[in-house]
Amino acid sequence: AIYFYNQLTAIGSTNSALVTVDVYGARSSSALLSNQSYSENSASSRINLKLDTNPQTMTFTVRQTSDQQDIVTAESSLSKGAAYSLVAMGDVSISAAKLLAYERSAFFINSTAIRLRFINTLSSLLNGDLNIRYKTNTYLAQALSYKAASDYVTITDIGSLLTVELLQGDVPFDTVSCAVQGGKVYDVIIAYTTFNNQYNTRLFCHATS
Repeated sequence: AIYFYNQLTAIGSTNSALVTVDVYGARSSSALLSNQSYSENSASSRINLKLDTNPQTMTFTVRQTSDQQDIVTAESSLSKGAAYSLVAMGDVSISAAKLLAYERSAFFINSTAIRLRFINTLSSLLNGDLNIRYKTNTYLAQALSYKAASDYVTITDIGSLLTVELLQGDVPFDTVSCAVQGGKVYDVIIAYTTFNNQYNTRLFCHATS
């Protein structure tokens, strides 16, 4: 299965139609997903595909819902039985959109712990790496570039909320949180709060198992 997240931006615009999209596969004349607005919570949309070979390279195209203009097309190598997070990101107003599939991993986790990785969709940090700090002195990810996914890490003392500090280099610029539950694995997407504001960020914690 593939789970789609729309983190496309149009910085400075008030027109949400610019980042409201349909998702197409190369072999489908109809949309796999329709009318997908900017993701502002931890919900996702699921795509079910039947693969002919294993692995198989699939082509996906993201188009604006309003005028069916192509925003970005990308190929992804998919394997049978695997699950993926498919994330659209980047600014459409400067034709800088990206579309990447991140294969999910399954782990057995103690009920008081979580396992997670971070995905950096903050395109304004394109020229600076992102550091993610937990509880003052523990780094969960370092030098995480735009579009990159971090290695998985385990937090053993988690409660119901994950709170981390975001830094560009050594300089903190935001503290963000999202709800979590022990015993689960998460893709944690670092994104802008809204599609048109590059100064406020959020965490979206997507349980993957």
